[in-house]
Amino acid sequence: MRKFAVILSAVILLAACTKPAMDRPGDNGSQATASASGDVSGDKPQGGRGPASVPEEPSPAPTAGTGAISETSAIVVEAAPVGLGSLIGRIFGRSGAQASSAEFVASRAFVAPEQFPPSNFAGYGVLVFTTRPERPAARARFHMFCQAFHQSFSTPDIVLRVTGNDIDMQVVTVLPLSDEAAVKEANEAADAETACAIAARRYDIETALQARRDAKAASDLAAWSGISLDDGRGPWLLAWNPGKTKGKPDALVLAVNLSNTESPDQAIEDFRAWREDIELNPQFWRRGFDPELVRRVTQRWLDRRLPMVLSLLSGGSGSQSPQ
Repeated sequence: MRKFAVILSAVILLAACTKPAMDRPGDNGSQATASASGDVSGDKPQGGRGPASVPEEPSPAPTAGTGAISETSAIVVEAAPVGLGSLIGRIFGRSGAQASSAEFVASRAFVAPEQFPPSNFAGYGVLVFTTRPERPAARARFHMFCQAFHQSFSTPDIVLRVTGNDIDMQVVTVLPLSDEAAVKEANEAADAETACAIAARRYDIETALQARRDAKAASDLAAWSGISLDDGRGPWLLAWNPGKTKGKPDALVLAVNLSNTESPDQAIEDFRAWREDIELNPQFWRRGFDPELVRRVTQRWLDRRLPMVLSLLSGGSGSQSPQ
C-alpha cells in the first residue's frame, strides 16, 4: 500500500468588508446570494437551450451564536487518503423557493474566454491547471483528469433533457479552452479521448491563472494562514459562491487540491465525490456553510477514508475545531 500524505484544502473565504453576521437578521446557516444574468454562451448555454435569467432573492445571513461561520473565515480540511479529491461542502449558493423545491444537478462544459464565467447556472467550478500540458508527463496528467471530468458529468442540455433541471438548477464544472471553435470541436467529439486531446492542445491557461489569482486574492483578504494555492502540482478545483462574485473581494471560494491524485480510478473517484457529496447535497446548499453540517459531511468521508482533521479558521473570532 502506498504511503503518502495528501493535503486537501477546502477553503471558504469571506472578506471582512461585508457587514457582520450578528447585525443581520436571519436563520441558522443561510447566506446572502447575488443574482446572475446571461448564460454560458452569451445567448444560449452550451447545449443550445437557454432560459431567461431567473431572479434570485437574497437569503438572510446567519445570526450570531448559531454556529454559522463568521466573516473573514476559512474552512480547512487536511486529509491523508490515497487520491482523495474532494471532501466537503457546497460549491455555490442559491436560496429561496427554487433551492427548496428541486435537487441541484451537476453538469460539465468546455468554455471559451468570452463565455466565462458561465451565467444563469446555480453555480460553477473551474478545473485549473497552472501550466500548459506540453511536456509528455504534463499531457498525460491533463488527459487523466480531463477524461475523468468528461466521463463523470453530462453536458447541460443532456441534464435538462434527462432530469428536467434547467441550467438555473445545475452546478456546472468547466474546463476553459482558448476559443469558441475549440469549444465546439471538443463538444462534438465522439468520445472523451478525442475531446481531451482537443482540450490539451487548446487549454486556456490565462483564464485558469486568472481564476487562481482571484482565489488567492480572496484568501489574502481572509487571512488565509498556512495554505497556499502554489503548493503542489495541481490541478485545482476552484469554485465561487455565488458564481457572480468571482474576482470580488467579498467572494466565497472553495479550493480543492488534486495534486496527489495518481491514477485514472482515483481521478474518477474524486469527481464522483465532487458530484455526489458536494453538488448533489441540496440540504447543504440550502443551509449554507453551517459548521455542524460540514462536520457531518466530513464524517461520511471518515467512514470510508483515512483519518483527517477539520479546522474552522476565522479572522474575526479565532479558530475552531470539531471535537
